[in-house]
Amino acid sequence: MNFEKKMRDYASLTAKLGVNVKSDRYVYLNCDIEAAEFGRLVEEECYKLGAKDVIMNYNDQRAARIRLDNADISMFEKLPEWKCEKRKKAISWSARTSSAAM
Repeated sequence: MNFEKKMRDYASLTAKLGVNVKSDRYVYLNCDIEAAEFGRLVEEECYKLGAKDVIMNYNDQRAARIRLDNADISMFEKLPEWKCEKRKKAISWSARTSSAAM
C-alpha cells in the first residue's frame, strides 16, 4: 500500500469517526496549513459521506509565533471585536454541525 492510499484511508476514517459526518449537515474543520493536503482529503471524504457543505478554517502556527515575537505588546491587551465575533460564530456553528480540528 503506497503513502497516498494510506493518507486517503486515514482521511476516510477521520471523516467517519473523528468528524462523525451526518448526511445533509454542515461540517466545520480547523486545519493547520502544514496539514492542508490532508485537510483537503478529509474535506473530500466529508462530501462523500453526505455533508451539505464543508467550511475549512486554516491556521498558521508559524505566522502566529512571528506575531507573538514581533507585534507591539498593545496588540495583545484586548481582543479585537471582529475576532470575538468570529469565535462566537465558530462556537455557535460547531454546536450545530459536525466539527473537527486537524
